[in-house]
Amino acid sequence: MSKLKLCPFCGSVVITPCNHNGKNATCINNSCPIRYLRMDVILWNTRPIEDKLQTDNKRLLDIFNDECAIGAKRDAELKEALSEIEVYHSGRP
Repeated sequence: MSKLKLCPFCGSVVITPCNHNGKNATCINNSCPIRYLRMDVILWNTRPIEDKLQTDNKRLLDIFNDECAIGAKRDAELKEALSEIEVYHSGRP
């Protein structure tokens, strides 16, 4: 059996296999709106929208990190150029 995902309604980590040879799952959080719903484990773990969002978030985070690296490199180049300009204007070799 694969690891069960968190409850999509309450986010509870308290999700457990129940009857039927461990092939069904249910949230055992008493305040969860699907507390008494039993679902096949494969169906429980099938979250196409959530999976796509996680994939998109990872892609965007990679783009953000790449842009930050480019920005840091450009910042270092500009600081170096500024120090050269300051040296030129101060008359020091």
